[in-house]
Amino acid sequence: MRRRRSGTILLLLVLTALAALVAQAAAEHVVVLTEENFDELTDTNKGMLIEFYAPWCGHCKQLQPQYEKVAAEVERQGLPIKLGKVDCVAEKALQTRFGIKSFPTILFLRDGEVRKYKSGRTPADFLAYIDMMLEEPVVAVSGKRQLAKRYTSKPLEHPVVFLFAASKAQLQSSVAYAVYESVARKLQGSA
Repeated sequence: MRRRRSGTILLLLVLTALAALVAQAAAEHVVVLTEENFDELTDTNKGMLIEFYAPWCGHCKQLQPQYEKVAAEVERQGLPIKLGKVDCVAEKALQTRFGIKSFPTILFLRDGEVRKYKSGRTPADFLAYIDMMLEEPVVAVSGKRQLAKRYTSKPLEHPVVFLFAASKAQLQSSVAYAVYESVARKLQGSA
């Protein structure tokens, strides 16, 4: 009898440990950022969406499952962007460094640029923003047909289009084009 009870207890412990591992694996889609790993893990040219939160914050607790769903979907799709989170109670230096005054605050970091995420808080909102940020802000088109096809094949979410007309040779050597491309990247996602 004692042997059976020991076996049952052992089985329950193993099942509990497995459940904890599965829950931990599900939560690993969002990268936990600290003062020690922040610069290394955010050094990406595709970008990183980062939630600055406080564990006691009700809005943060409400956002957590949505944010995790987005991170899992980004990983499932193999998108070259990561989602991270910073516990501002434990990481006061990062909170100060980024001027975080309210929770949750979500920032998008790419190529040293920091911008505040101002869209909705549903998985669909986050994914739409990520898709937009992954698109090239400047697209080269080679003629009227390609231009028409590009901008009539799908509705524009942010219908602002600037045209910089030049030959390929002019584009490669143009300082104005380099500035144009830099400004386009900085403005991307700000509408």
